[in-house]
Amino acid sequence: EEEDDEEEVNLHMMELNSPANLKRRLALRNDPGVIKALERWWLTAVSTMEMEKATDLGMHYKQYKEMSTRIFKAIMEYWDEEEAHEAADEDWERDCKGNDALSKELFFDAIFELCDLWTAGISSEEYAGFLTDLFSKVAEMDENGNYYLWRPTEDISYAGFTQQKADLPLDPSAEASSSHVANMLASAAYQEQLQEEQGKDGARRRGAGDLDSRIGGLEPGGYNA
Repeated sequence: EEEDDEEEVNLHMMELNSPANLKRRLALRNDPGVIKALERWWLTAVSTMEMEKATDLGMHYKQYKEMSTRIFKAIMEYWDEEEAHEAADEDWERDCKGNDALSKELFFDAIFELCDLWTAGISSEEYAGFLTDLFSKVAEMDENGNYYLWRPTEDISYAGFTQQKADLPLDPSAEASSSHVANMLASAAYQEQLQEEQGKDGARRRGAGDLDSRIGGLEPGGYNA
């Protein structure tokens, strides 16, 4: 039964990483409901940065790390402060894209990538719902009821979230091109398929060939269904 469950999970991951579904996932970055939820995150970041008088050039590493640590504590079952800081360092390198600070758009991309990994399906309702739920765990209204600020870290605890998709964040800022989709298939689904088929006589070679043909069949500027 465990092998059947694992195979079912692998097949689900393959489906989520198909060219058509990668396109759907990327498209949700500009969905009105998702944008509305992301706006609340950004306004909270701005309010917090204004309290610290640090809003000149967007969100800098210090503010990013403070937010990231709170998110880590809410979504990870076992709290480890050192691990949270290491994760923030790694995520910052990817999210800032060589800049000294996150602009609003880069901030949106970073939070969206997190949302994409921690949702099981591909729908506006699920993505917006996750963003709203997680937001309620890491932010709170100020004492005068005027705006949101990040909660104190000590007031945050694990909220029961589980990562749902393979640990390969989408890059919403990249052009949703066939090459971008093909790269994701090669690095995520392809590796998953090889792992799934290890030990199955002859299956690895056939599976790799099938997936390679799918990647090779992507046409510039378009997607295969």
